[in-house]
Amino acid sequence: MLSVKNGECQDIINQVKSYVQNEVSDKDLELLETFIQRYYSSCSVDDLKTHTIADLAAIVCSHWKFIYQREPGVAKVRIFNPDKATDGWTSTHSVIQISHDDIPFLVDSTRMVINRFGDQIHFIVHFGGLKVRRDNHHRIVEIFPLGMADENATSEAPIYIEIDRIADEKEMDQLKIEIENALADVRVAVADWRKMLARVEECLT
Repeated sequence: MLSVKNGECQDIINQVKSYVQNEVSDKDLELLETFIQRYYSSCSVDDLKTHTIADLAAIVCSHWKFIYQREPGVAKVRIFNPDKATDGWTSTHSVIQISHDDIPFLVDSTRMVINRFGDQIHFIVHFGGLKVRRDNHHRIVEIFPLGMADENATSEAPIYIEIDRIADEKEMDQLKIEIENALADVRVAVADWRKMLARVEECLT
């Protein structure tokens, strides 16, 4: 049964790859296809089937454009209601896109904020360990295979979440601020935790 599910998932991913052939330049197509593979491999077949191929393609292309250029250490958060004309798809939900360095507790911290606002999560894509190399303008120029990287690689964790639709722009802005604050707290906590571990290791050697 698991192999059947995996086969169904890959079939959907292949259809998405075919759908996006004209979305980017030829030189960036291989990068986008690699990103699509990693992006949707983290999802269950049942979750993927809640969206059309066209919408899955628009979702991943939108998130790719969002993460494509980012300075290391900078957290990017975007919350919006997708519009067909500007975003390529529409949804009955509001969308949260996050581009962040890969550190622990990102998803849990974001979920806690969403829960505090009383919103339900309807669809989520998240995976850590996306090893990429960026150029001097902070644009992605290489995605490393799983388990491989070099000294110039950064490890990143894209997150995509669909929640109850928010019509009030002020509420949307406040949710964005709260998520950004939560992620900032996580970065501080993880940095302190790593310093503590380093100190412990130093004492043990």
